[in-house]
Amino acid sequence: MSSRNVDGHPYAGKKVVLTTKHQKFDLVAPILESEIGLTVILHEADTDLLGTFVGDVARKHSAAKTVLEKARLGTAALDESRGIASEGSIGPDPALPFARSDIEYVGFIDLNLGIEIVESYRSLEIVAGESVAGPGSDLTDFLKKIDFPHHKLIVIPNRGDRSLAVKGIGDLVALKNAIARLANLSSDSKVLVQSDLRAHCSPSRQQNIQHAAVKLANRLRSLCSECGTPGWGLVGYERGLDCSSCGEQVAKAISAEVYGCAKCTHKEVGKQIAPEADPSICNGCNP
Repeated sequence: MSSRNVDGHPYAGKKVVLTTKHQKFDLVAPILESEIGLTVILHEADTDLLGTFVGDVARKHSAAKTVLEKARLGTAALDESRGIASEGSIGPDPALPFARSDIEYVGFIDLNLGIEIVESYRSLEIVAGESVAGPGSDLTDFLKKIDFPHHKLIVIPNRGDRSLAVKGIGDLVALKNAIARLANLSSDSKVLVQSDLRAHCSPSRQQNIQHAAVKLANRLRSLCSECGTPGWGLVGYERGLDCSSCGEQVAKAISAEVYGCAKCTHKEVGKQIAPEADPSICNGCNP
C-alpha cells in the first residue's frame, strides 16, 4: 500500500492500541499507519470472552457495540487514550436473506476527544459452510466448496457440548481424528463440520477486514470543517420524498445523505440519493 502525505494530520505520530486475539494486526495496522500516520501498538487479549462464532460464548451485544468494547480493552490495559478493534458478523444477508454475507466492523475510540467511530463493510464474498457428518462420511465435495485446507475448519458434537469444539483444523488427518473423537461425544454419533471464521483461519474474511479498515482510515482522515476533529463522515440520512407515481409523501423514503462530526454538532447534507420515492414503498400505491 502506498503511503499518503500525513504531515499535519492531528493523529500523525500518535499511538493507537489494536486489540486482537486472532492475528489482525497485519491486516489493519499498515492501513492506519500509511493512511493516517498513526503508530499502532498490539494488545493481545482473549476477545473470545465477548463472544465466538461457534456460540460456546454468546455475544451479549451487537457487533457494532462489541467492537467498541474490544477497543476499550486495549486502552485500559495499556493506559492509552486511543484504541481500535474489529468484529465480524457472518450469516444471512439483511438485504438478501437467501445469501450469506460478511459484515465487518472496525471501531475506533479516542478517550481524550470523547469520540467513538464505527465503520462497516458488507460483502457477499465470504467462504463459509457447514455439514453434518460422521466417521467415514465422504466430505470431498463439501471440502472443495469451502476451500479446505486454505480455509480452516471447526468440528463440534452435533448434539452435545459446543465447548468441546476442535478449532483451526487445517489437514485431513486432524479433521478425521476430530470427527471420530467428537462423534463419540454426541448423542446422535454425528458432528457438525463448519468453517472456522476466526480471522486468522479465513482468508476471505481477512480481505473484508482490510476493506473495513480502509473505510475507517478514510473517515479518520476527514476533519470537521468547524472544530477540526478527525472522523467527519456519514452519520445518517434525510428522509421524506413524494411518490413518483401518485405524489403522496413517503416519510420513510431516503432523500439524501447526512454527514457530521464525531464530536461537535456540525452537520451537512451530502449527495442526493433519489429525487422521488419508489411506488413500491408508498402506502398509497401499496396499502
